[in-house]
Amino acid sequence: MLHEVPLRGTLKHYDPELSGRLPRIERSAKTLLSYTHGKFPYYTPHNFSHSLNVEKNLDWMIGDNVKKEMNAIEIFFLLVAAWMHDWGMIGKPKENCKEIREAHHLRTEKNFQKMYDKLFLSEHEGRIIGRICRGHTKEDLYDKDFDDQVFGSNIKIRVRFLAAILRIADECDVTCNRTPEIVYYSLNPSGKSEEEFKKNLSISGVGRLEEKHKIYIFGVAKDPRGAKTLHELRDKIQQELDTVKTILAAYQVPFDSVELKLESRGFIDKPIGFEVNKKKLIELLISEHLYSRNDVAIREMLQNAVDACRLRKSFEPDYSPEIRIYRDRDKLIVEDDGYGMDFETVKKHLSSIGSSFYTSEDFKKLTEKAKFDPISRFGIGVLSYFLIARSVTIETKTEGKKPCCFIIGDIQEEWRYEEGSREKSGTKITLFLNKDGKKIDVGKSLLHYAKAIEIPIRIFRKSGEKMAFTPKWDARMEEIDPFLVGEERNRCTIESIFLRTDSLDVDIYRYDNIPEGQNFFLANQGIFVNSCSVSLLGLKEHSFIILINLKKDMMDLEISRESVVNNQRFAMVVKELRKLLLTYLETRVQKEAKLKGNSSFEEAMLFHRTLNEFFGHIYVYDHEEEEFLAEFFGDKTRYPVIYNTGVRLVRLNDIFRDKSITKAYEYPLLFEPEDVETSIVKNLCQKTNVKDEAIVINPCKITWSISRFKNPISPVHYFSIQEKKLIEKTSLSAIIQRGRYTEIETPLDSLLPSWCFFAKLPKETRGLILQVKPFVLRHDLPPGYSGHQYPLWEALWLSEEELLGFSPYYSSYYKEEKKRIVDNLVSQPKFLFDASDPMILLLLKHEKDVLSDDKIKNLVVLYFKILLLSQLEYHFSAWRHFRSFLERIILSVIKEEREYQCPEERSGETALDVFRILKGYYPLNCYEKK
Repeated sequence: MLHEVPLRGTLKHYDPELSGRLPRIERSAKTLLSYTHGKFPYYTPHNFSHSLNVEKNLDWMIGDNVKKEMNAIEIFFLLVAAWMHDWGMIGKPKENCKEIREAHHLRTEKNFQKMYDKLFLSEHEGRIIGRICRGHTKEDLYDKDFDDQVFGSNIKIRVRFLAAILRIADECDVTCNRTPEIVYYSLNPSGKSEEEFKKNLSISGVGRLEEKHKIYIFGVAKDPRGAKTLHELRDKIQQELDTVKTILAAYQVPFDSVELKLESRGFIDKPIGFEVNKKKLIELLISEHLYSRNDVAIREMLQNAVDACRLRKSFEPDYSPEIRIYRDRDKLIVEDDGYGMDFETVKKHLSSIGSSFYTSEDFKKLTEKAKFDPISRFGIGVLSYFLIARSVTIETKTEGKKPCCFIIGDIQEEWRYEEGSREKSGTKITLFLNKDGKKIDVGKSLLHYAKAIEIPIRIFRKSGEKMAFTPKWDARMEEIDPFLVGEERNRCTIESIFLRTDSLDVDIYRYDNIPEGQNFFLANQGIFVNSCSVSLLGLKEHSFIILINLKKDMMDLEISRESVVNNQRFAMVVKELRKLLLTYLETRVQKEAKLKGNSSFEEAMLFHRTLNEFFGHIYVYDHEEEEFLAEFFGDKTRYPVIYNTGVRLVRLNDIFRDKSITKAYEYPLLFEPEDVETSIVKNLCQKTNVKDEAIVINPCKITWSISRFKNPISPVHYFSIQEKKLIEKTSLSAIIQRGRYTEIETPLDSLLPSWCFFAKLPKETRGLILQVKPFVLRHDLPPGYSGHQYPLWEALWLSEEELLGFSPYYSSYYKEEKKRIVDNLVSQPKFLFDASDPMILLLLKHEKDVLSDDKIKNLVVLYFKILLLSQLEYHFSAWRHFRSFLERIILSVIKEEREYQCPEERSGETALDVFRILKGYYPLNCYEKK
């Protein structure tokens, strides 16, 4: 047998009195450890059953020959430590579970120091047992804190050995005995807890056989994932054993390896998976596929220096940072006097690909009280040095730690470590340049990358010349030149706007006209990222160059740091920027109107005009922005509103304060020269004949755009209306002229599209087709409804007519859309053709010829459809040419070609103005007051 007497039996044999103290301590331990469950209900148990398992592991790990060499006090201390090493896992309700687990060995030591008497121990006994418990995980057992101690009358306590054997005994409590299946199925854990439970349930035993130097793990795996988990467990125990096996060997415990005996069920355990080719991976990370410029090394060194200086500044407000750059033919040196690094930081983060100090737990703990947003993120920047360097030297020191020097002879080689010579904190990086590096103009590279850095930069030449570097971040910087073509290169901006907040610095330069494209330039805390397109902002891209510097960590960048990830964080910045600009424009217009002495009407029109000069559309991201925009356009912005008494300026949310108004129509209005605008609002739209209806003229296209996007702000947020809303589509001219027409019956009525009639219209609207009764559709159209903007398409679909007598190109699509509309139709529309139009009069004159000849009749039917298209579908100017072509053919057939007049010659007084300016618009929405 490998052992005959357990530790308790050995202690009872050595010292019955000391052994007699164990039961009372055991009872207290059982009670105390039951509370570990409170903070960790779904963890594998850390109660007294785990303690007993650790004790059993100690029994077989420590051979009888070693037990004979141990004194009674050592065995007593080790037993109590085995029972209470997880005392620190007991936490208060508000404590963080992760922090408790990470520091539980330290907490256990403190508990022994403060509450030794609760376990019926003396203060000195508690202190030594606490130190043994502290060493059961994480700690470096070669540290002097774990040196041997003398207790009582020359009794030697081998703290290092006891902590080492306790560590391995604890690691080896991974069998199914620790997590019975009934516990697993009762708790039903998930995530990491589930993995831990399943891992333990897969292990039938841990122990040793005849080979005294091996620890064996016996387990069963039902799939490759389970096998992988057990292999990883074996590796973890081996890793812990490697840290202490020399200590154990010194005291005749010869364990040096851990072997997994795995039984696979349902598969063959032949591990295979992706492996990383380190050389190829590094080549990929520093290749042209990742970076567009090889001088990116300068950016990486610069941002690391900036981060180091800002970090130190966060702790030392009076510190004055400086970055120094030295350049001669063969070398490039970037030096800062910032926070610096020690050996462990360099080893854990700088030399570890993908590990950044600034995203680590070490950094979070360091900066708990400091406000500091680092630029560095990905932990691969040091690789970029080798785009321009054949070797690199890094000299660094942080306060209170030894200076270090690291020499990297080649990207594939191990780093060489030497004792450094720096006396003050900071970092100096020296690149020994390759042939590409020698060609780099450091000054130009700095101008490209260092855009808005507040830390002074000094450049030193080989000659000893010293010069200050001045960042360039304005409309004349080199990166903007490609976007200012032709005369724009020498043309001054129309306007410059500078907006500043705690998180953003925004410079907006407005031009007459520039090419649309990526005219939005981004810097991340002073370091240039790139240009990009921000159409989501809604600005007219052909009018603006925008520079934005993020002062905080607000956007996610691609790994190359040369482009932005278009995600929710990006949207948040766009939202903040847009809100900033809208508020600025509102304030600016108010000041300008006051200075000029504008009337309220002029101020309102100026505000709409200003918004239209800046914005083309606005996307709505979420409910928060929806509320802001609804307040901005509904409570703050005034619109011309046509009542039966005349035109007044009204805020949208006040439309229904006039109790006589039951309906309100909102119309968008394209901007024209100011005199035309005034004519429309003040002259053409003097008043409506309907007393209970109002017409809102919306000169600002922004709200029109808002109402059409995926997450729209509908004017429902502007008006106080009932929940069940109706969308009514109609024409402005029809509402204005309502009641001033007379319907007539003619022999040609049957040739008109459905819901169309002839009527005598007023002189000023001669030649128009008026929609005097709107479509009324349910608001809740089914998903997929395309929201067609033009009444004619719906008129043709709903009239059961095929478009122009032939099936549309996407016939199945149009049929589906037509069905969606028909199913949601509440009431039918009504269109009026002007019977006094000269062309219609000629057709009525020859009605018998038209109706008796099928060819002529078909031409006239087609003509009426084209007439609708040409007059209501302003986008399709081709229809108007087709209309003229058909008119000439029809007139030639009925022998009236000499009477032909083009539409412009025979239109009424206002028909062309309505055509040109209103362009067939219908209201965005029609709402009924509750």
